[in-house]
Amino acid sequence: MLTVNGDIVNDGKIVEFRPLRKIDLSGNNKAGFIIRFQNNGNVHLKPTGEIFINNIFGRKVATLRVNEDAGNVLPNSIRKFQIDWDKYNRFGRYTAQAGLIYGDGKSATGKTVFWVIPLKETLITIAVLLIIFRAIRRNTKKRK
Repeated sequence: MLTVNGDIVNDGKIVEFRPLRKIDLSGNNKAGFIIRFQNNGNVHLKPTGEIFINNIFGRKVATLRVNEDAGNVLPNSIRKFQIDWDKYNRFGRYTAQAGLIYGDGKSATGKTVFWVIPLKETLITIAVLLIIFRAIRRNTKKRK
């Protein structure tokens, strides 16, 4: 890359951080996140970092790398990064926190919340509970 005289401005921020789906009913054990990083400076930036995923109890369940290929964000532009997560399958509420480092050690952060509701397992659980409830109710009526 070419360097020219003048003031170097390293300025950027995360303008969007979200899951691909706020509520995932698919049950296919695949999820992902979108990060849009805005470069407000006058030099190329290579934001890199991690996404930490915590369950409802605050326990870390995954760490994902962001921009492992060290892609550039051009000056005065926004670049979208998609990060895939393919190893989850637990029902519940999750919090994802993104932390990116760019330029001369500057940082940008973002936070989002999403739900995982495995539809197949949830429907099976509801069906089993209904069967148990009806069996208990039938036995209670017979005793009267």
